[in-house]
Amino acid sequence: MTPKTLTRWQEQLPTFIRISKGALVNPQHISGMIDVSSKELWITLSDGTKLSVPRRRVALLRHYLKKVIR
Repeated sequence: MTPKTLTRWQEQLPTFIRISKGALVNPQHISGMIDVSSKELWITLSDGTKLSVPRRRVALLRHYLKKVIR
């Protein structure tokens, strides 16, 4: 727990990406993405954690992640 809001953390960590209202992720730890459908996307982190991306952010994150992930 921290007294700072996620928006404040996002300002202090500009290289991190906000995948949802409650998740800020370091792109260096994204190991893959699972394209379920045009409106459903999951990302996999280096520790094996899978995170769902909200529908409203799917297109933006899909475009960004295709550039970042090899």
